[in-house]
Amino acid sequence: GDLYAKNYGESFEQVSEATGAVLSSLGNFSDDGAGAIEALTTKALTLSQVFGLDVNEAAQAANAAIRNGLAKDGPEAFDLIGAALQRVPAQMRDELIPVMDEYGGVLGSMGFTGAEAFGLIVNASESGAISMDKAGDAIKEFGIRATDLGDKGAQDALEAMGLSGQ
Repeated sequence: GDLYAKNYGESFEQVSEATGAVLSSLGNFSDDGAGAIEALTTKALTLSQVFGLDVNEAAQAANAAIRNGLAKDGPEAFDLIGAALQRVPAQMRDELIPVMDEYGGVLGSMGFTGAEAFGLIVNASESGAISMDKAGDAIKEFGIRATDLGDKGAQDALEAMGLSGQ
């Protein structure tokens, strides 16, 4: 009710649905009580209103960023998403969340920070949706090749750089 009274959402029902989305996606990451859930719901509603993002999609994207090691908590996840959406060309905004959903885990496992992972995809967005996908896929394929101990060419290349697939 407090969020609706502060002019978040178009209706009390929308604010309630947003709170439910945040609780179902991020409730397990926030044990700070109602104040933390309200703050996260505020961020989700703001992303929705400013960028036309579905609140459920925003909450799930924040959850994925945390799970993939790209954000330490909900506020950081929403901040990363918001910053990336500001930098992505308007026509590419609908592509950001699906690309991060597909490649966020790979980028996190390869040691990228959240800012680096989102930055990589944002930079690729300047050349279109296909480039966003290709950037994520290139990192994924590199990770597969670099850790395939049976791929002699990849292992030789790593060794020449002073690295090891192990």
